[in-house]
Amino acid sequence: MVGKVIIAGGGPGDEGLLTLRCIEALRNADVVIYDRLIPRSALNYVRQGAQLIYVGKEPGRHTMEEDEIIRVMMSEAGSGKIVVRLHGGDAFLFGRGFEECIAVLNAGIPCEVIPGVTSAIAAPEAYLIPPVLRGALARWP
Repeated sequence: MVGKVIIAGGGPGDEGLLTLRCIEALRNADVVIYDRLIPRSALNYVRQGAQLIYVGKEPGRHTMEEDEIIRVMMSEAGSGKIVVRLHGGDAFLFGRGFEECIAVLNAGIPCEVIPGVTSAIAAPEAYLIPPVLRGALARWP
């Protein structure tokens, strides 16, 4: 029996910016593979008994290399488990979520992607700076 992999964005570090779909995935996961940029409180949504695997990457010091992360995801999902790969921000923007997704799909394992709020949008908006301001340039002096 094959499980599945869910590649989820955990937002820019604020628990309030976790999506409901991300929280639901964490509650249903058998295994959560997470990096150092997630909001730590996100792990409070993981059900009792689920396996937590830290794969944080700091500049010049990787806990686990990317090929090993992918191998673990495929191994766990291949044994029938629901695996959530939790990235900080959005997994496809600055993370390696797309690479992970393609590797999993190529191995015949179902993969779902849950977008996350990215700091590229959240940070400016927190300071009332719109990423796009319609018509602003037309009125610029």
